[in-house]
Amino acid sequence: MHSLADWLIDLIRSVPVWAVYLIAGGVVFLETAVIFAGLIMPSEALLLAAGVAAAVGNTNLGVLIAVACVCAIAGDAVGFWFGRVGGPRLMESPLGRRFGEQRWEQARTRLNQSGMLMVAASRWVGYVRTLMPRVAGMTGMQFAKFGLADIVGAVSWVTAVLLAGYFAGAVLGATILLYVVIGLVGCAAVYVLVVFIRRRLAARASAGVDGVVAAAVAGGQPRAENELDLVKDHERQHDQPDD
Repeated sequence: MHSLADWLIDLIRSVPVWAVYLIAGGVVFLETAVIFAGLIMPSEALLLAAGVAAAVGNTNLGVLIAVACVCAIAGDAVGFWFGRVGGPRLMESPLGRRFGEQRWEQARTRLNQSGMLMVAASRWVGYVRTLMPRVAGMTGMQFAKFGLADIVGAVSWVTAVLLAGYFAGAVLGATILLYVVIGLVGCAAVYVLVVFIRRRLAARASAGVDGVVAAAVAGGQPRAENELDLVKDHERQHDQPDD
């Protein structure tokens, strides 16, 4: 384990500092600026890894926090603009439906109830931080109020996560990166498995319903014809003259 940790430290120190800034800033920007990215980007895990890199490598923690904060705020501003311009169309798009109507409604309800507090708090909840800027834009929230609350939320979230990674790296060294990687791989495997199982169950349910409907149609038609034959026989009996 120690040799692997030493190898990770050497690897981290060999990565250019600007690359750490670019990756950390790019991920937190895209997570809220591009709705699809919010589904797949593990921003907390990456920021934790960046904090570890600052602890064991040459990355400056202060610059890293500043870059990530600016990128997070910029991504939220882009998401707000998209919500203001094309929010309803976004909800009806395939990506919008993938988030689910219930999640959109939850974000809207929380925003209406708590306003600026909800905008700031949304940074700490996965999918909510991706949806909230768009919902705020859709509901006509003033950009000044949104921006002020968003700065508070983005700065506190980025700083807390990076500091957690930094102090974990200072205490545990690069070994913490192993746990982060294992956690990411485990979460990805669970996600893929859940999606696969849900699709299989949905396909079986759909096939079962189609089979029941087909059987009902196929089995019901002969009965209808038999009943019609009985009615015709009954009418012929009544139409025959009495002897």
